[in-house]
Amino acid sequence: MKYKHQKIKSTAIFTMVFIVAIWALAYPLASNLPSTVFKEPLNSLYGVLNVLFTALAFSGVIITLVYQNYQAEAAHQESMEKSILEMFQVFTSSDFQKTKDAAFRVLIPAIQHKKYATFVASRLYAVEQLKFPDNQQITQAIEALEGNKERLKSMDFSKIERDDRLKLDDVLNFFAMLAQRESAIEVVKHVDFAYDWWRPSLLVIAQS
Repeated sequence: MKYKHQKIKSTAIFTMVFIVAIWALAYPLASNLPSTVFKEPLNSLYGVLNVLFTALAFSGVIITLVYQNYQAEAAHQESMEKSILEMFQVFTSSDFQKTKDAAFRVLIPAIQHKKYATFVASRLYAVEQLKFPDNQQITQAIEALEGNKERLKSMDFSKIERDDRLKLDDVLNFFAMLAQRESAIEVVKHVDFAYDWWRPSLLVIAQS
C-alpha cells in the first residue's frame, strides 16, 4: 500500500515537471521556426501546444482523482482497523468480562424457565413490567449459578438478580452499538463474540 502511494505521488510530480518543461520550451522553440509555420491553413504551433496542455491538465485531474480515491480507501481501512481494535479491547477487558458473566447468569435460567424469560423480557421495557415469578425452582436455579453462592453471603437475592439484569442490558446495548457500525461485518470476522452462544439465548428473550 505504501509502495502504491509512492508510485502515484511520483507520477503526479513527473506530470507537473513535464508540463512546466513544455511551457519553458515553447517560446524559444517558436522563435527559431520560420514565420510560415504560423500561417493558415497550417495549424498553429501554439494551437497544438494548447491541445497538449489541455490533455496534460486533464491527465492531472485524473491523477488527482485516483490519488484522492486511494486516500479515501486508506482512511476507510485505517478507520476499520481502529474499530476492530477498539471493539476487541472492549470485549476482552476485565470489566466487560464481568458484564458478560452477569448476563450469562440471567440468560441461563431464562433458557431453563420460560416464566423467568418472560419476566426478563418485560423488564427490558418501560411498560407492562412483570413481577419476579413466585417460583422456588427459578430462585434455586439462580442461587445455584457459579458466583451467586458467595454473593448471597453479603447481598440480598433481589439485588443480585437485579444487578445481573442491568448488566444484560449493557450487553444488549453493546451489540446494538456494534450493529450500527459500518464496519460491523469486518469487526465480527476478526473478533470472536461467541455468537453461537449469544444468538439462541438472546432469541429466547426476543421471542418472550
